[in-house]
Amino acid sequence: HKSSSQSYLQRLVVVRDDADNLLPNIAVVFTIEEGDASFVDTSGAQAVANPANTVNPSKPAQRITLYTDKNGLVALRPQVGNTEGLILVKAFAVQTIKTDSTPGMQNAGSGSNTPPAGSPVGNATFLIQAKAA
Repeated sequence: HKSSSQSYLQRLVVVRDDADNLLPNIAVVFTIEEGDASFVDTSGAQAVANPANTVNPSKPAQRITLYTDKNGLVALRPQVGNTEGLILVKAFAVQTIKTDSTPGMQNAGSGSNTPPAGSPVGNATFLIQAKAA
């Protein structure tokens, strides 16, 4: 992907239970563990920084929480920064059902829509290669 642009491809996560049923309204937390990238929420604001970054402690990961749709799917496109190199994005589902009617993307840490702490039930890792524009 070109630096300083939105990723071309959506990163898609499917959440299923042990019986392979698709799970709607499940919180999925995405974090950028390394590389120059960020998430933008629906208002256009930067996502909340995650201070618990053990991969690269000098640069906090960006973090955002989204909820699966009726088909158990959730997707996003990270904003790629100006620096070339690999970007590591991780996602994990938490065992928390969304109870309000706010659709789609929520900025992690933004008040009452923040999912309560839950236990991780699965995860995914994505690598993006950023190149000069």
